Amino acid sequence: MANLDRFNPAEEAQRGEAVDVYKKAHIENAEKFSKLLENETDPEQIKDLEMAIRVAEAVKEKGGVALVVGGFARDVALRKFGYELKPKDIDIEVYGIEPERLKEILESLGKVDLVGAQFEVMKLKGLDISIPRRDSKTGKGHKGFTVEGDPNMTIREAAQRRDFTINALALDPLTGEILDFYGGIEDIQNKILRATDDKLFGDDTLRVLRGAQFAGRFGFNIDSNTAEICRSLDLTELPKERVGEEWLKLLMKSEKPSVGLKAMLELGVLDKLHPEVRAIVDVPQNPEYHPEGDVWVHTGLVVDAAVQVAKENNLDKEKKLILMLSALCHDLGKAVTTKIEEDGKITSYRHETEGLPLANHFLESLSIGRDLVDRILLLIQYHMRIHNDVEFSDSAVRRLSNNLYPASIRELAWLATADTRGTTKIEFDKEYPAAEALIKKAEELAVKDSKPKPLIMGRDLLEIGFKPGPKVGSVLKEILELQLDGKIINPEQAKDYARISLHTIELQNFGLPGLEGRIQRGLDPAGMLAVKETRKIIESILSEAGIDIDAVEALTRELHMGAIWKRADDLAKAKKPEVKAWLLLANECQEVNDGDLTPEEYLKDFDRIKNNLKLSEENPKSALDKAVENIVTTAADKFIKKDGVPFSQEDAFLHMAIAGEKYGVCKAGELYFVGADKLDYSILEKEGLVSVEKEDRGQITTFYQKDGKDVVKIKNPGYAIVFGDEELALKLAKSANKFIQN
Repeated sequence: MANLDRFNPAEEAQRGEAVDVYKKAHIENAEKFSKLLENETDPEQIKDLEMAIRVAEAVKEKGGVALVVGGFARDVALRKFGYELKPKDIDIEVYGIEPERLKEILESLGKVDLVGAQFEVMKLKGLDISIPRRDSKTGKGHKGFTVEGDPNMTIREAAQRRDFTINALALDPLTGEILDFYGGIEDIQNKILRATDDKLFGDDTLRVLRGAQFAGRFGFNIDSNTAEICRSLDLTELPKERVGEEWLKLLMKSEKPSVGLKAMLELGVLDKLHPEVRAIVDVPQNPEYHPEGDVWVHTGLVVDAAVQVAKENNLDKEKKLILMLSALCHDLGKAVTTKIEEDGKITSYRHETEGLPLANHFLESLSIGRDLVDRILLLIQYHMRIHNDVEFSDSAVRRLSNNLYPASIRELAWLATADTRGTTKIEFDKEYPAAEALIKKAEELAVKDSKPKPLIMGRDLLEIGFKPGPKVGSVLKEILELQLDGKIINPEQAKDYARISLHTIELQNFGLPGLEGRIQRGLDPAGMLAVKETRKIIESILSEAGIDIDAVEALTRELHMGAIWKRADDLAKAKKPEVKAWLLLANECQEVNDGDLTPEEYLKDFDRIKNNLKLSEENPKSALDKAVENIVTTAADKFIKKDGVPFSQEDAFLHMAIAGEKYGVCKAGELYFVGADKLDYSILEKEGLVSVEKEDRGQITTFYQKDGKDVVKIKNPGYAIVFGDEELALKLAKSANKFIQN
């Protein structure tokens, strides 16, 4: 027994018993660390093994013993019995060396950091090193302890404070000897989880959750006496962080987490801490879709399937954690939505949304971080989409990816695959066709792992001319909706939409009724002044020509409201500066169009106007004179007389007024535009038409109908549109003579 005898002292009468104990403590030997190094490939683990050997040798040289304890020793023992584990995180317990002396020894090997003075833990290049300690329960909760280090404790005494026998093992890194005083090796062989000391076990109630996670990780049964102790303990004072740690270990390290879930149920953890999970036990399901059994059984199968899905897809730690927790929580809503209908059918409508508050409560109790909780809740909310939608359109896939963000379609497909495997309808290693089809389409649309990349940003809108404010957000949202529908597919189209949106806002802000309609018909002079892109150029032209823009705007507003015939004399003479300026703008107007302009047509015409104005900016006086001359000298050529009424196949009211006419008709397709200072609409009733008011382009408008069909639309006292009846249009135009004569 050599040096170890010093730390297993016994009276002479007990010497024989001590020898027997010591022999039992060496039932199994593992490879010493120098041997482990020969097969190790992980650079960090190599460093830790080498340092552990150096620490053990340095301690031995000073008369002490350094043993590896905790998870590393346990996992080494488990490997002896066929468990595929890779021991990590080496914890060393040093016997026979006082803390100050130990610190000096360790400092000769490298920098030492002290962690928690009460626990006497020293960190040395990845290793946690401490002396044996005694725990004395002094109060409630996990902090109700007095901890005292004692380098002269026996190894057996130190092991007694461990939670389970499998964790009470100690490993000599220099020899590979495993010291087992409480039957841990035998319990490993029998796959039993047993308390090391029944009396001390309850001092730390977190051991109940540790027992459940060990059961899940290693597939062990819990000793009946130990289970009874667990059920008797109060868990309510456990901090969220420690509870969460045990749940994550169960889900992340278990091959079959369902075993740990059953242990959580049997040990009373769900009843005491997680009633929303406990509630799904015995909740029935429709056997047509769930032949495996109730929601609890299904959930166990799903979390086990999720482990397999994570392996198949080589998920990193975060993605696996999200998958495991969403698998665990995905059907919590069935506890509050499941009904047995009159025909005996079992339904759980809206369980995916009704379960969100329950899942949120559970996830928050694990203290895992709000960002992860939000992603998991999104996956739960949409987990039925793949099951319910037989075929996804491109738009549906884009919208789904956008709604899921910051979770992703690929994460949803992993959950759906685990969910389907958990129904036992497909084998655990088989793909889920619906999920695979969705992933394929999402990959084609570049939205498999994220939402669609925005085609335009807020800063782009500011560059276009938007002012900071809510309008920026609303326009971005509109563009996103069109992008999701596939109606806007590139940044150029997004910018065009933003320009039109800005123009619409500017036209509305100009304060003239109906001006926003110029987006569909092309800009008139008022529109050119309203839109800042063109107004800026106009201001430059007028400033250079010495014309007051306020006067031009006032005239424009007057003419826009139907005063073109009232100002006919001014227009015909074209002597006033503001009239010249208005004629320059009018010369650029879009011709009357039978139908609305498409956004592309509007922008094309707008750019034409803008470019022509820029040309006028180079020589404003010449441009003004040329526009006046162009309109005045050609005015009479733009129309003919039909039954004595000025008539044109294009927008020629301006030319008619300049030519000295007092009224006229312009035709566009089947529409006849009738204009004058004032028209006598009473003649329409004499023609048998009936007046009605109804909404048109967001405004209440007067129409004259015959047999319920619109015949005339009244725009204002001197402006009307006649639908398809040229003779009536000419009669209506002549009615203006009544007012001219007076």
